[in-house]
Amino acid sequence: VACHALRVHCDSMFGELRPGVEPFLEECFSLYRQNYFHNALHAADVVQTLHCFLSMGLNKRLSELERFTLLIAGSAHDVDHPGVNASFLIHTGLLPRCHAGSLRNHAASPLAVHYHNISVLEKHHAATAVKLIAKHRMLAPLREDDRDSVLRILIEAIVATDMAFHADWLEKFKAKAASRFTSTGDRPLLIATALKCADISNVCKPSRIYNKWSVVLEWEMYSQGDMERERGMQISPFMNREKPEIAESQRGFFEIFAEPLFAAFTEFLGHKACVVMQQLLENKQQWCCGDNSLTTS
Repeated sequence: VACHALRVHCDSMFGELRPGVEPFLEECFSLYRQNYFHNALHAADVVQTLHCFLSMGLNKRLSELERFTLLIAGSAHDVDHPGVNASFLIHTGLLPRCHAGSLRNHAASPLAVHYHNISVLEKHHAATAVKLIAKHRMLAPLREDDRDSVLRILIEAIVATDMAFHADWLEKFKAKAASRFTSTGDRPLLIATALKCADISNVCKPSRIYNKWSVVLEWEMYSQGDMERERGMQISPFMNREKPEIAESQRGFFEIFAEPLFAAFTEFLGHKACVVMQQLLENKQQWCCGDNSLTTS
């Protein structure tokens, strides 16, 4: 999926960097764990969604270097995700480890401490991606300033997927959208917003697909709730399998996060993206009755 998207949207760069890109992608996807939701299939789905956004007109707003960076960021945005959220890591001290030999660099200290309890997972994903890029010398053929740009934009985009700062990112995007991001200095914000949308894009997939993603996300959340129960911890909101609250959880997610973000982003993309917002609203509607069951067929 990633190689196809790179060929379509940045064929010249992909041809030049292919000796490093292919082993990078192979190892990157291998480092995704067998989680219910945050796994290699989710990463591939995010890349495929970015391909769709680019085909809807986003490609015209970005240079080839920026398109390349966006797709690489999409591939690596959740690499080595432990299947629990940052709050769980902060409160338990448990450590997601990167199983890539030389990349196992945090074995002595919890990630939450290493990253000062701020964007813990996102910074871990970004750092792992940067180490893989260096390991495979993926950007070696580029000029130094282009290498620096790729790494800077990639890190910023991945860290922006932390929903804790969602409102701030959305306001920044809306403030700059009127300028159509013609300034090079503003485009990292556009790239980060595209990745944020792709990361939660299950909400705008056909209902049958959206419901399947909702089920596996629910399983992953319940798995964390089970670990919290085993440790005598207070079970996090919406993670108690004994008290299903998926309807309330999904309604809140649509209203607070998904709908405002996609409304702004699809308006920026234009008429080709109308179908995205239409599907999102259709998926949102199924939770209005408060039913906690899902139809996946």
